[in-house]
Amino acid sequence: MEEYKRVLQGFAHIMKSISCPNMQGFRGMALAALLLAAFPLAAQRYHITYTPNSQEGLMLQLIEQLDGAAKIQQMEDFLKRYPTHPSVAWILAYMQDYFTRTNDVDRALAAGEKLFTLNPDDLETAVNNQRLAEKKGNAEQIAKWTEQATKSAQKLIGAPKPFYVTQEEWDKRLAYAGGLINQGDYTLYKKAMETETASDRIKLFQELIKQAPNSLYAVQALPHLMATYRTAGMNDAALGVAEKILAKDVDHEEALLTVAQVNLDRRTNYPRVITVANRLLSLGQASKKPETFSQEEWNKRRTFYAGAAYTILGNANVFQNNFEAADKAFRAALPYIKGNAQAEASAYFYIGWSNYYLEKYKEAAAYFKLCIALPSPFQQQAVRQIDGMKREKRIFED
Repeated sequence: MEEYKRVLQGFAHIMKSISCPNMQGFRGMALAALLLAAFPLAAQRYHITYTPNSQEGLMLQLIEQLDGAAKIQQMEDFLKRYPTHPSVAWILAYMQDYFTRTNDVDRALAAGEKLFTLNPDDLETAVNNQRLAEKKGNAEQIAKWTEQATKSAQKLIGAPKPFYVTQEEWDKRLAYAGGLINQGDYTLYKKAMETETASDRIKLFQELIKQAPNSLYAVQALPHLMATYRTAGMNDAALGVAEKILAKDVDHEEALLTVAQVNLDRRTNYPRVITVANRLLSLGQASKKPETFSQEEWNKRRTFYAGAAYTILGNANVFQNNFEAADKAFRAALPYIKGNAQAEASAYFYIGWSNYYLEKYKEAAAYFKLCIALPSPFQQQAVRQIDGMKREKRIFED
């Protein structure tokens, strides 16, 4: 694990040094070209070997002297005659390279698939196959070889350094493998973010988090997975993710808000709801604007969380019949939710409700009327409250 972290830190340092307006897109395109330089060519990865004066040896000697299509023809004949010969890997690697250079994608990929079958830990071949699948535009093949490349990279990082590889070369290979894992994570993250269906997005985020729980993109995926769970009505799952986020970042506002909202919706754990809402308010007062936010964006963010926190406090106290505290919280929310008709109507209704039970009937009626003026699910209920107070002679016609 320490080796893995060291590799990713080194890769992150490289990528941070690249400056581009559309950085994520640039990184995705530049990564393969940047990292493939760390590995030798196919012909250098595999070697030709044969017994002198043997039939297969004579054939391999002929192959070495040929070029172009004639060389490929002899190689294909050799594979048919000697499919288990030690030089088969060298031939397949050459064929993949040759067909790639001549833009014969299908034959290049076919050679790469056979080569990877011979050596399932061959990271370079997996990456070559991935690139060929992308060039071909085959989604199934792309997914297959992206997964294989990631698995091969993970194996390489966990493997000991071979005695015949220098430390410098090994460090390059580790950096390559770490960067490849990072790129695979980014590709999966990007695919999930672009997916519109909640169920498909959840599956992709779950896959990312399972295969690389410590990845930068897995960490970034958690809030989106939490929000998607909420959208899909999977509140238990959303709460679980929120608590997972808070275990590492106690001040994560989205996670705090989710914890408060889910518990409030369940009408349970009010002490936790109130504690979390107050924490959101204190964060808003103490937090400084990050450089990545404009002042307008920061003000909107602070307004949203303050309005949400006060509204949660108001609801939590109403549901516990703490009407003085509820009245205070909803009144505090009003400046922050101004312009949001649904939120305003809810606040007006519950201020009226609280004041009714505090026996401040004129105040209650005033806020019920404000509620009635806004289209909302509370509108008809506010009308009934006004009518009820008239029947009870709590208020009189103006």
